[in-house]
Amino acid sequence: MKKQFQQSRQPFQSEIQPLLNFYHAGQLPQAEATAKALLKTYPNTFILHNLLEIVLDGQSKFEEAIASYRKALLLQPAVPDLHFNLALH
Repeated sequence: MKKQFQQSRQPFQSEIQPLLNFYHAGQLPQAEATAKALLKTYPNTFILHNLLEIVLDGQSKFEEAIASYRKALLLQPAVPDLHFNLALH
């Protein structure tokens, strides 16, 4: 039961906000580091994988972005934008 609780655990908005702030300020390396740190705690969080893929794309880290797209798709396969963005690569 404890394992199931950990898998469904989601970050608070206050934890995601610094990532968004870095992204909107164009500080993509800091956004990337923040997303990766959050994913260590919340590995099954779609929004974190989605934000990471956008940040990686913005830094032309396409191979890493593709891996992040695929992880996001595993979590939310019904999101059409993910399929479209992945097809662009």
